[in-house]
Amino acid sequence: MSVEHPKAPGTKVTDVKVTVECNEVVVAGGTRTTHWHIFHEHRWLAVREHPSARSERKSCGPGTVWEEAVHLIVPPDSLLKKVVVAPAPKQRPLFDYLRKEVRGVARRTHEYEFLVGWNGALLPKTKSPR
Repeated sequence: MSVEHPKAPGTKVTDVKVTVECNEVVVAGGTRTTHWHIFHEHRWLAVREHPSARSERKSCGPGTVWEEAVHLIVPPDSLLKKVVVAPAPKQRPLFDYLRKEVRGVARRTHEYEFLVGWNGALLPKTKSPR
């Protein structure tokens, strides 16, 4: 697949390099993880499973459990999804911990979709009106 370069009509852009960051960091109430997925051959894949993926572990600073950069070579207009899972705000009454055993932390998941631009930039995908 190729896309016409918007600033140079007649010039085709076939593949571009994209880098995304996956990580787990310590936040109030637990940890927040960020993962990326790419829509490839009619299904969502973790970016590190894409055929062009090359991942690189990064050194972690304070409060970071792990971090990696994943480099991809993909066509413009490829669809990526960022998934962020974080602790949900506490909704329990003040002394609830005395009455009940708390087994796990409630989690909240947010998903954001992006299109790959002709220059490799990630552009937020706008939702179509219903």
